[in-house]
Amino acid sequence: MKTVVIVDSGLKREIIKEKNVQGFGIHDKKIITDFSDSFGHGTAIYDIISREIDCEKIQIIMVKLFEETTVEEEDLVFALEYIESNFNADIINLSLGITQTITSSLQKICKRLTNKGVFIVSAFDNDGAMSFPAAYNDVIGVSTSSECIYKGDYVYLENSPINILAKGNIQRVSWIKPKKIFLGGNSLACAHATSQILKIILGHTNKISKENLDDCLKKGAKKICHFLKKERAPILPPIKKAILFPFNKEMHSLVRFHDLLNFSIVGVFDIKYSVNMNKSIINILDDDFCLNQRIQDISTINWEEFDTLIIGHTDALDKVKNFSKNVEMLIEKAEQTKKNIIFFDDRYKEYIGTNRNVYIPEVLDKNICKGKNLGKLFQISKPILGFFGTSSRQGKFTLQLRIRRKLIEMGYQVGQLGTEPSSLLYQMNEVFPIGYNSTIKTIGEENIGYINELIQEVSTKKIDIILIGGQSGVVPYDFGNANQFNLLNQDLLLGTQPDAVLLSINVFDDLSYIRRTISYLEGLVDCKVIGLVIYPFEYPNNWQGSYGKLIRISNADKKEIIEKYQQKFSLPVFFNEDDEIEKIMTEIVNYFS
Repeated sequence: MKTVVIVDSGLKREIIKEKNVQGFGIHDKKIITDFSDSFGHGTAIYDIISREIDCEKIQIIMVKLFEETTVEEEDLVFALEYIESNFNADIINLSLGITQTITSSLQKICKRLTNKGVFIVSAFDNDGAMSFPAAYNDVIGVSTSSECIYKGDYVYLENSPINILAKGNIQRVSWIKPKKIFLGGNSLACAHATSQILKIILGHTNKISKENLDDCLKKGAKKICHFLKKERAPILPPIKKAILFPFNKEMHSLVRFHDLLNFSIVGVFDIKYSVNMNKSIINILDDDFCLNQRIQDISTINWEEFDTLIIGHTDALDKVKNFSKNVEMLIEKAEQTKKNIIFFDDRYKEYIGTNRNVYIPEVLDKNICKGKNLGKLFQISKPILGFFGTSSRQGKFTLQLRIRRKLIEMGYQVGQLGTEPSSLLYQMNEVFPIGYNSTIKTIGEENIGYINELIQEVSTKKIDIILIGGQSGVVPYDFGNANQFNLLNQDLLLGTQPDAVLLSINVFDDLSYIRRTISYLEGLVDCKVIGLVIYPFEYPNNWQGSYGKLIRISNADKKEIIEKYQQKFSLPVFFNEDDEIEKIMTEIVNYFS
């Protein structure tokens, strides 16, 4: 006789009296004898399984865990641990789920039970989100398909966290009051899936393995959906000593925040025509915390002094005579001397050849397993802080790095997804490079699911907060040209769903544009803009155009600017400068506390 455990809301009293059913209830982490159902959900699940399986061949144990639809993670863990210690279960039906898990305890108990040969069948969230334990590899996760009309219908999915789609359409089931109701949902689909698995188990004399069960499920499936396994995105090679080329905006951040790197920068290079040639980096950037080196001619590289060549965006140098040819020779020399090469874009991909030590931050079709999650997204349990902007040239990435540095100094464990191609160099966890010269080759729903999986992976680590580095142009300034629609930024927002956002602005941004951006951010993903961070530069009053030399805002003007924006938007206002970071950090900590 096989033992089936149903963890749910219990069973109605009439059935308990009529049938030989064992059970118990759980209340405040204590075992009680009463497992009568006052809700109806458990009765419906029992009804489906008992109608499809000969009850003379199985022993059903009802576990009353809840009286409403809400299930607490710690209560479910307690129930499964009690089952593990006291019953020799063959299958556990969990027509329930949790969208956010706080600890790894649930995953651990599911793995232990599975290792003992217990099949756990769990329903996914009815609203469509990823839920647990259904999403665990050790659990058979069940959702609904409109293709499954009859009770024995099911679809088998390969290479997906959703393993089975079953009958979850509106159907007549037993209840409390009234005695019968029409109901639908993944909970019922889970019960039908449990019944089909039970039939397979009962058809075997000996205990069957997960592999044998999978084979049998495939044979009996109405349809099999096979999803290709994705290839892992490029991995950053190990770096000890690196040189940078050319000395442009992206490299400025690396020399300013070299303390956040886990390697040494032993040389900074540019073309011989550069106005910065032989100048001190500290003097060029007017920053005493910068790397104390001078800009060198790229033709003078000593190839024995480093293991990694970092090549930034170079399109601004295309007009220099023979530049592309010289870069090609540089790449060839790096390959000959077995150096790592890190590119910030893919414009030189054709010159790479067979070099295995090349890193380009990119996302291609092969890195995404399309459709495998059926649109289900993980609800992240760790707090997420996003950085987004209105117009360009605001120092958003500098702000991220300043906040990252300060959080680490304060003892917080920081997880981070960056959108700059250099993100992994700062020991961030993941990168989705949607900025300048983006290497993202995928679109829409594919990106949202991919980003969401990256954030879920980050959230499983021992971290206190996750930082999301977005881009400017969250909403278009003008709607006359589709090229101004930053759809990748929207994908990032939907895939990460930050809890709070620091919005970077320029003083020349139109006030209505700032207001539209705030409303969009807070409306799209139900987050809170907790502060405006102003770039401390402006254009001269008599200047007009798209490009020009910026001038630093005076201390006298800063107070007036802060009062203006605080009055307009009722938000804390800061300047993007080192001496403002303490104030910004106080706002962040207070909000998440």
